[in-house]
Amino acid sequence: MKFALRTVKEFSLAAGIKLLVLKVSSNYLPQHMEDTVFRWEKNSYCNCWGQRVVHEELFRELQQPFLTLENEGTEVKLWRVARKLNKFAEKLAKSAR
Repeated sequence: MKFALRTVKEFSLAAGIKLLVLKVSSNYLPQHMEDTVFRWEKNSYCNCWGQRVVHEELFRELQQPFLTLENEGTEVKLWRVARKLNKFAEKLAKSAR
């Protein structure tokens, strides 16, 4: 998630990009950034059991650059790609820890 955040922030400074695709190895980030994060926001970042959302700070940090990019005309997509099919991305993610 930290690598995704850094990438989105870097691209938010670039002009003229119409599509930004981030490939990730799990469904966790795409699932929550495309849908759940908006429900969490309405519920003060509490889940359906009333507990604080895991990685709340990272989701908050990611949400704003995503919205900024989309408001400026850049479509942001998160694609799940199996680790074995995307070794380079896995290496980058591990280096971001």
